Amino acid sequence: MLYRDIHVWSTSQCLITRLESLEAGAKDKSDFERWQSEMRRRDTELELEEVERRRLEGKISHEEAIIARQNIVEENRQRVAEMKEEVSEELCACAYVMN
Repeated sequence: MLYRDIHVWSTSQCLITRLESLEAGAKDKSDFERWQSEMRRRDTELELEEVERRRLEGKISHEEAIIARQNIVEENRQRVAEMKEEVSEELCACAYVMN
């Protein structure tokens, strides 16, 4: 019984000391832990946003490369068509001159 009374008194003294120190301006550890947890959450969120941004940039770059390749193929087709037309006209002109 005496041990229990001493334990209750000791616990009460610790609590009183803690409350007095908080009253005097000491910071509660839980505030720091809450802030630290929030900062870690924000850091993780920012990191995930950065990963997603890089993924999307890569996807856009890939799409742009596909479009550029399609444009080159189309330009080459147009050049070939123009060259065929020129050759055809030249052949027609030669055939006309020969007749």
